[in-house]
Amino acid sequence: MIASLSPLASAYAFLVLAIVLNMAGHLLFKAGAVAAADPLASYVAPYTLLGFGAYGLSALAYIAALRVMPLSVAMPSMVVGYLGTALVAHFLWGEAFGARQWAAFVLIAAGMFLLHR
Repeated sequence: MIASLSPLASAYAFLVLAIVLNMAGHLLFKAGAVAAADPLASYVAPYTLLGFGAYGLSALAYIAALRVMPLSVAMPSMVVGYLGTALVAHFLWGEAFGARQWAAFVLIAAGMFLLHR
């Protein structure tokens, strides 16, 4: 399906895929870290290993996006995933997501609007 899109639309699809897989990697790393009985075991926990796989796939999707999209647009766009990850972590593990995080989200959204105009 991605192959049938225009080159720029395809690049954006790959960028979104890279962001989602990057988020999954972060969340899987956290899951592996909290599930392991001791700190060293967290490095080889199943969730951690899945996180490495998600990161690898994220890199492949990101490279595909970069074939068409400028790095000056693609790289700052990845920050959307960090905020999304923080929001999901709030619901999964009760991590903080208060006024400062919402303010950051608004500023990042404004930046993304300006960047992708």
